[in-house]
Amino acid sequence: MKNDISPNKETVVFGNDSSVIRKYIAGIAGGRTLDCSDFVDDTVLAGHVIIKKADGKYAPMPVIAAVPAKPAQGENPTVAAQPAKYGTLPTGASYAGVLYRSISKKNPAASIMTIGIVNPDMTPYPMTDILTAFTAACKISFEKDEEA
Repeated sequence: MKNDISPNKETVVFGNDSSVIRKYIAGIAGGRTLDCSDFVDDTVLAGHVIIKKADGKYAPMPVIAAVPAKPAQGENPTVAAQPAKYGTLPTGASYAGVLYRSISKKNPAASIMTIGIVNPDMTPYPMTDILTAFTAACKISFEKDEEA
């Protein structure tokens, strides 16, 4: 019986890859396979925070799903929607870097940037809640693009 070793074709959208990573200086040699078992989206986008879990596996940072807007009830105004955002760092985990290029959850071979510059306006989720802890742990700076 002959083994089929031809690669399976898949489509990964690389929407903001070239604009989220402003400068790649260094990363984890050879990359890592991510543990995406708890990740809900089909694609992990460039600029997503990558963590090293307590068991030594690399994974995308957990995300809290968006909260949709609620219609007004009685005198209460409409409650605004809350966008998706990064969750809390799991116990025993540490920040490893950011994903250099978007990948499919089905093929989670990741290039992880550990030193470089990221455009904070282009990251998949706001960095506001974790920025201080992340920048203390990693040599990645967050710099906006210059206005033209």
